[in-house]
Amino acid sequence: MIGKGDSKRVIVLSGVLSGDGSGSNPPLCAQAHADMGDGRNVYVLLLVGTHKAGIKGRPAVWSVSVDDHGKDKSPTKLNGLAAALRK
Repeated sequence: MIGKGDSKRVIVLSGVLSGDGSGSNPPLCAQAHADMGDGRNVYVLLLVGTHKAGIKGRPAVWSVSVDDHGKDKSPTKLNGLAAALRK
């Protein structure tokens, strides 16, 4: 485990993420949140399916964000997360 803070996981239904505004078949995402215990927070949003199909197929990384004391230090890809946390 990295950090000394809290971690949380939730399932999120979001029509906003579908991009079409209709919300007719919103993506089903799993969100992991880690409070690093030093003022930084990490969020990883994984696409795991859709509202109609349910959880299906391989998960895909939708977004990764790092909040460093109010500054956005988000990497563009998941493999940049470790480097973003070392800065």
